[in-house]
Amino acid sequence: MRKNTWNRGRAHRIFAAGLGALIAVTTLSCCGGQKDKSDVATTSLQPDQQTGGESTGESTDSTGTANTWTGSDEIPEGALTVVASPGVHEDILKMAQVILAEEGIELYIDSDFDDYLIPNFFVDGGVYDCNYFQHEEYLNTFNQEQGTDLVSVGKIHFEPLGIYPGKKKSLSALEEGDLITIPRDTANQARAIKLLSDAGIVTIPEDKKNSSSVGDIIDNPHGIDIRLMDASQVPSAVASSAFVVMNGNYARQALYTVTSDALAYENPDSSVAGRYANIIAVNRGNENDPRVQALVRVLQSQEIRDYIETRFAGAVVPYTGS
Repeated sequence: MRKNTWNRGRAHRIFAAGLGALIAVTTLSCCGGQKDKSDVATTSLQPDQQTGGESTGESTDSTGTANTWTGSDEIPEGALTVVASPGVHEDILKMAQVILAEEGIELYIDSDFDDYLIPNFFVDGGVYDCNYFQHEEYLNTFNQEQGTDLVSVGKIHFEPLGIYPGKKKSLSALEEGDLITIPRDTANQARAIKLLSDAGIVTIPEDKKNSSSVGDIIDNPHGIDIRLMDASQVPSAVASSAFVVMNGNYARQALYTVTSDALAYENPDSSVAGRYANIIAVNRGNENDPRVQALVRVLQSQEIRDYIETRFAGAVVPYTGS
């Protein structure tokens, strides 16, 4: 596992090297759809009620102060280090941190990196022991595209992807040439396209339901334009788009609540939850590290599941499958 000394300079060199492998993606136009009701849910609110919800992305104050780094702090021998997205993932880890401390395991959390690239590069480079921010579909794609060998050691929770209002407040108001902004990365682009298909906005081939891209769309009756953007930046496109498709954690940070604000969203009770449950990931070979196994056990415990259900009120759902 990692050294005891946190070295942010080394971390940034690792990330800079990884950036050279990234592929630039530009804005695309795509040319209703079959609707699988088992995979999509819709809100029952009227258009004028579908506004930004209360902020739920703040860190809970019930767990004390997290062990974090200032840039050069010495990490205690045997401590477990994890890099995570801020908000949901950080909050859940802070609850686990308290439980692990009672077992004699110190958990150090870094949630300074709010994107879908850096956490994997840092675990791959040995800067952190594990990360918590992604689903397995994204991890598999990342490994293929970046030549990394990270593996999942446990599914923890599911955050439904949703279609949120931008300039327009109802999907029935969709018109020719309207712009919809979605995540650009391969895994979440496929997820967004499937959601648009389930909502009847576009049509994709049946064999592409779980692996589609903009180029796979075979019918676009509304003549919409689809803009691809880094997932973390999609909330900034609300003002310029008719609608946006946002990942759950970024929607929360933008003060949206999936069950109150989303016009359509993935059904937490469908098979989608298994495919897109958020995971703890490590470098291959570190799956059996006792500290990592303890973290996964705690995160999958009933205590954490109860916390997730109470804290996030349906916007985040504990994963209970195998």
